[in-house]
Amino acid sequence: MPEVFYPLRRGYLVNTLYIVALRRFEAELISGISIPIPALTYTQVKRDLQELIEKK
Repeated sequence: MPEVFYPLRRGYLVNTLYIVALRRFEAELISGISIPIPALTYTQVKRDLQELIEKK
């Protein structure tokens, strides 16, 4: 899989290019869908996504 795909939570593999907003415990996609992020992994997910964005 290309690096742009990230396992946001169990059962959700998300293309990071389609994330438009990262809010507390959820990620919003271009389509308007919000995917919940588990509270226990939120800080790690946020850190990982910020690193991916900086690489672009």
